[in-house]
Parts: sequence; structure tokens; C-alpha cells
Amino acid sequence: MSEIVKLLGIVFMAEGVAYLIRPQILRRWLVFWQRGNRILWSAPIAFIVGIFLLFAASQCRLSFVITLFGVIAVLKGALILLLRSGGLQPIMGKIERSPDPLIRVFALVTCAVGVVFIYAA
Repeated sequence: MSEIVKLLGIVFMAEGVAYLIRPQILRRWLVFWQRGNRILWSAPIAFIVGIFLLFAASQCRLSFVITLFGVIAVLKGALILLLRSGGLQPIMGKIERSPDPLIRVFALVTCAVGVVFIYAA
């Protein structure tokens, strides 16, 4: 299971690098999720990833870090369901309208999370 956590870290890093190079990718992704109730589909994904991380944490080098991210993912899924698309639309719209340097900061955070996953696994 720790190998899958490492793979998830690699995916986060690749995503972050893509956003660093072309911030427009994040903007298009946000536009995609804002249409209709698509954002609600991300709640089960967040729950599944969170539960997986909670189960995988015991096999990782830094289990408390992976447990923390698992709890955050489960809470994210719950928040998505609580806020629904109406509560998330303004937040996503604000991020979409952010200047490129700020989106690049988000990209660096995404890369850092990927590095943490790879190291903690």
C-alpha cells in the first residue's frame, strides 16, 4: 500500500509541475468542476482517497502524516457534501480569477504535498 501512496505523491507532483508551467490548466479544471453539480462527484473520490490513506498509513514510514492527510481528505468530502455546489462556486470562481503568480504558489504547495507523500511512504 505504501507504493500506492508514493504513486499518489508522484501524481501530485506532476499535477503541481503542470500548474507551475501552465496555470491555465488549473483554470480549465476549475471551469470543468463548476458546471452543474460535477463538484459533488468529487466528494466520493475524496472519501475513497481518505479512507485508503487511513488504511495505508500503518504501512508507511511516517504514518501520522499519511493519517493526517487521510483525515483531511475525509473532511474535504464531507465539506463538499455540506456546502454543495452553491457554496463552492464562489470559492472556485475566486481561485479561477486569481493571477498567475498566486496559482503558481498553489502549484508549489501541490508539489510539496507530493514530496511529503513520497517521503512519508
